[in-house]
Amino acid sequence: MRGHRIAVGDLILTRHNDASIPLRDPDDPTAEPSPVRNGQRWEVVRINRDNNRLAARRLDDNVLGVFTGGYVQEHITHGYAVTVHSAQGVTADTSHAVLCQNSERRLLYVAMTRGRHANTAHIYQRAGEAHEYSRQLGTPPLAVRGTDHVVGLVRGIVANDLPVITAHDYSTQSPAAFLPSAR
Repeated sequence: MRGHRIAVGDLILTRHNDASIPLRDPDDPTAEPSPVRNGQRWEVVRINRDNNRLAARRLDDNVLGVFTGGYVQEHITHGYAVTVHSAQGVTADTSHAVLCQNSERRLLYVAMTRGRHANTAHIYQRAGEAHEYSRQLGTPPLAVRGTDHVVGLVRGIVANDLPVITAHDYSTQSPAAFLPSAR
């Protein structure tokens, strides 16, 4: 795991599709479980250091999988924190999302609907006017909660429904194609 230490009970994330990994559904031994996919979360149930293998239970369907040393080293990471993009479809007890002032509405929606008990958004703003204003007042730029400024940042994210620009789109279009049109 790229120098990470893992133990029984840890949450891990698979980062590569692999249909050759043996899987078993303990609830229905005759079932043909769906294969290992990139972005799936698992809980480690057993580690065999003698042959560099680990067994894990997939969180969404309880299927058991056995991962060998090569797959573990190359394609498994800790699964405690994930990006908002890979969290789509995941439910956790709590969610803490770090979003930029320029995040899209869809990203905010996914981030704020992952937690069963609590969802928190930490919105950062690039240094600029707010930072300069704070410096002029002689105070350090501190985290701000529940102010009109924060409400304005959230409103800006909710209003941002621009389409996602892929690398291919960007490379084949002129920069003017990505500017918002005048209304």
